[in-house]
Amino acid sequence: MNQWHKFNEYVGQAAQALKASHGIGDQVGWSVEESLVICGLWQSMYQATLDGIKFNKAATIRALQATGAPLEDRSRGSIEAKLMNVSAANVALGGEFLKGYKPAPARAKLLDQILYTRPVKLVAGELAGMLNNLIGSSYPVEIEDQVTLRWLQFQKIITDQNANRSTIDTRS
Repeated sequence: MNQWHKFNEYVGQAAQALKASHGIGDQVGWSVEESLVICGLWQSMYQATLDGIKFNKAATIRALQATGAPLEDRSRGSIEAKLMNVSAANVALGGEFLKGYKPAPARAKLLDQILYTRPVKLVAGELAGMLNNLIGSSYPVEIEDQVTLRWLQFQKIITDQNANRSTIDTRS
């Protein structure tokens, strides 16, 4: 199984956990899976910026589109507009916006709900590592160890959830 197939499964499971814990239903427009990935992308880019790591945003988006990840069918313009929506959500939550993605005047409320949840943080970590592997420079994550560790941790969470029949605490 290639790493992007594994990532897509991971995102699907994270989306199911998020839907269950936050009572989120089917979405019109961007799916929960796409919203998870866009929030994860925004967080990984934001962290790289905070860490002083220079990277090419357009190349990062192109690399992500080429992977088979949930955003592959979205245009670069659509992804960039959604990144501005995520910046708006972060500003609304008291944070800063990502340089180059000024807050859009309107945003999906779903982004406010999920931006700082545990599944998004885990997806951001996965995504940063895999993008580092793809574009070969920007993101400060050792890919194989981090992805494998997070995947195993997430699988344990899902297994524990099923065993206990309780919801995952997705709050930070």
